[in-house]
Amino acid sequence: MKTTAKLITFILILAPLLSPLAYATGTESPPAAIDLSELATLTQASCKASGGPCELKLEAAAYSITKPIDVCLPLRIVGKGVGFTNSGTTILTRRTTAIRTWHRGYCPNTALNGNSGSLVLENVTLINSNILGMGLTIPDEPPFFGIEQKTRVALTNVAIRGFVQGIRVQCGVPASNCNGSTYTNVDIETSEHAGFYANGSDANAMVINRMRADGSCRAATKWNASLNASFCAKYPNHLACTNEWYKCAGIFDASFLGNTYTGTANAFENNHAGMVVVGGNNCTTVIGSYLELDSQPGYIDARVNVIGGHSTFAGPGGQWHGAKTTGLTVEGNGATLRIGSESNTPNTLFQFSNTATGPWPWRLKLNPTNGDIYMDTGNIGPVRWGVPYKVGATQ
Repeated sequence: MKTTAKLITFILILAPLLSPLAYATGTESPPAAIDLSELATLTQASCKASGGPCELKLEAAAYSITKPIDVCLPLRIVGKGVGFTNSGTTILTRRTTAIRTWHRGYCPNTALNGNSGSLVLENVTLINSNILGMGLTIPDEPPFFGIEQKTRVALTNVAIRGFVQGIRVQCGVPASNCNGSTYTNVDIETSEHAGFYANGSDANAMVINRMRADGSCRAATKWNASLNASFCAKYPNHLACTNEWYKCAGIFDASFLGNTYTGTANAFENNHAGMVVVGGNNCTTVIGSYLELDSQPGYIDARVNVIGGHSTFAGPGGQWHGAKTTGLTVEGNGATLRIGSESNTPNTLFQFSNTATGPWPWRLKLNPTNGDIYMDTGNIGPVRWGVPYKVGATQ
């Protein structure tokens, strides 16, 4: 009887400590047994009522959640230590999304609707604790993400493992706007599809600094159609929608206007590309990317630039590696000089245009059949000041 009484007393003392309400002000770090999803909701409600800043401080412990942490108001989550050894602050899920950020007016908790749920996340590891074997999937299972992003975020020292996509940035007004997000020191491992995925009209002007995405595309075949649906509806014949190599990648960027990547690293992408950057208006810049081991060459569309690094990219985009470039266009004073071919001008060595040529540039071209080199105007045939001509010919 005494033992039972002591147990009841212990539970009554412990109960307030395990209640999320006791830590909603952010002044104390919650214990590992706390329900972080509920705590995040209570913290945001408290901040909305008081008008103060929202901050959630977490200990170096493993926190298990059964439903996503919904960020509906500006929230800062700060942990202690990061890595895949569970020695720092780790949030564990079991095949469910860990964190979702919501644009104003779209929060599933209507009481928290107001400002957009921008997120600052520091020193935290997100792990799906139920990782399936290579290529294995669960039928009819919905996708789940480390972070499903609908607003601007700032991530620093974050590790993510075992989700369908580590970070999914699918953004376009009015339901979402992720422009201007930043990611610094982010490690993503063992994703069933892309480690980092960015797509949409408002997934631009983001800065990604030292992101590592390894072991991605473990179950790409299952997820390609649904997770690339938005991009492929717009570009159904693009290689990223027709070529298995490029349907998934460690880093997949289909943003409307482009982003900046510095010091990215990719390996072991399960026979897929390390990085794919696509879209007719995508002006992404990639600086110092690193790609090795069991990954296909990356792919970049025409307005994308890759500068330096240890990597190989297919596609019409520009690449600068030391003194070598994949294509060069010089414009100024009303004249344009372009070195190399475009898709509509095969076998062109260089072309020149100015106000005199109008829409009919002069091109120096090679006939691959007989080796002739000749001048061409407007792709209509060889000419020399209006007279048919080719190098070596007698006039």
